[in-house]
Amino acid sequence: MQQSSVIPGHGTPANSSQTALPQPGRGGLSLWLRRLFWLIAGVGVLGLASWALVPPILKNQLEKHVSAQLGRAFTVGKIDFKPWTLELELTDLALAQAGGGAAQLALKHL
Repeated sequence: MQQSSVIPGHGTPANSSQTALPQPGRGGLSLWLRRLFWLIAGVGVLGLASWALVPPILKNQLEKHVSAQLGRAFTVGKIDFKPWTLELELTDLALAQAGGGAAQLALKHL
């Protein structure tokens, strides 16, 4: 009569051809490829999100804080942000006069 020993916690015989322990050298490449894929996907999502979200948030905060600090209306026409090169373009900046009249300072492009 032959007794088969069982690996504790796994329920498979110790002399079975299938072992529950990972074999060295197998699956290592696919693990690194998955990690690389998720890294590239994460950087891509972060770049896309920053490209889409930074301009409207920055425009809102810039207009609100500059107007509050100076006591005059401050407007920004358009903000363009390129996350890969870290370029930020502000166009059509205008600072109104103290009385609320025409623009005292206007910049077409910054």
